[in-house]
Amino acid sequence: MGKRHNLDKCFKHFYQNLQIPSEDRNILKEARQIIRSHLRRRFTGIKFMTQGSYAYHTLIRPNYTPPQRMDLDDGAYFTDISITRENAKNVSEALFETVDTALGEMANEKNWCLDASKPTCSRVIIGADKHIDIPCYYVMGGQLSETAYSSLHRSSHYSLYAEASIPYYDFVESGSVWRAHRKQGWVKSDPRLIIDWALKCTEKYGRQFLRVCCYFKAWRNNQWKKSSMKSLLVMAMVERAFGDLGITGGKIDDDVAFFETSGLMIDYLEDGGRIKDPSDDSQCLDEGLSFEERNEIIEKLGYLHKETEIALFDSSVNARKISELMCGQFGRWFPKDAILIIPVAAAPTIIPQPTQVKAHRPWSK
Repeated sequence: MGKRHNLDKCFKHFYQNLQIPSEDRNILKEARQIIRSHLRRRFTGIKFMTQGSYAYHTLIRPNYTPPQRMDLDDGAYFTDISITRENAKNVSEALFETVDTALGEMANEKNWCLDASKPTCSRVIIGADKHIDIPCYYVMGGQLSETAYSSLHRSSHYSLYAEASIPYYDFVESGSVWRAHRKQGWVKSDPRLIIDWALKCTEKYGRQFLRVCCYFKAWRNNQWKKSSMKSLLVMAMVERAFGDLGITGGKIDDDVAFFETSGLMIDYLEDGGRIKDPSDDSQCLDEGLSFEERNEIIEKLGYLHKETEIALFDSSVNARKISELMCGQFGRWFPKDAILIIPVAAAPTIIPQPTQVKAHRPWSK
């Protein structure tokens, strides 16, 4: 079955609309530098590495602010603190207390706000639509060194880090990094495992992987002000779908890649999920979803899949109706200009067979 409408240009404009404006990006970077400088005055042997969506280029503009915000995760790595089995929890508590105190003083000076309610980090809210998270890590063995971009596994996918002007640190070995937790003390957690996975996905599937992840994050942000569908779960399902579909090198348009992926996401979640955590194969990213949350996500994905199918394959709908359907799903950042929707006669394309439906779905009627 071939497309009757080509929405690839719409999706590409959508992606551009989702990008953080340079003014906001500069505000985040300036705030990051202020926070780093303040903490360096309190601690010796501390280094920082930006991670998360800012690092691998999936940070997007929020739909509802607050509670949604543009966020930057800036890990603080400590190499000269002493931790033993006996004092581990006390050291974690003392570290959070010192970091929170330092950041609280700074926040008061800058008319920002400290949020110390997060179990895994200190959060500095720098505006209604921006915050910076500072998780704290202990590097066992005390060795931490910045690696030149050109030598990073001799792989071009690390150019994403270079583009964002973010240093990447090499540690002694994987497993030597522990994250402070307000309730659990110290948890083995090496953010490089997620960073490496995300960047290798980009190397394997191209920038289309990042774009499709952003489309799903934007859809989620429009459907829920606060969602249990975490960004890493979204990215892991996109990666699994791209692998199942054999999508590499942008062989199909973004609109079709998104449509096919949404169908497979439904199947994954209906089959019980078991979406593996890229940093730990023994953990599943969807296991924390309640029965109600899982069903709600499946239902909303179902309507998304059906309306995208109508937009792409139903010749009886016009461009204006298609625009209404897509804006209803994705929200204010999806382009409203119907002229971007191209009749397939003007833009022929070949696509794979539609995803086979495994189970009865009420929205398909």
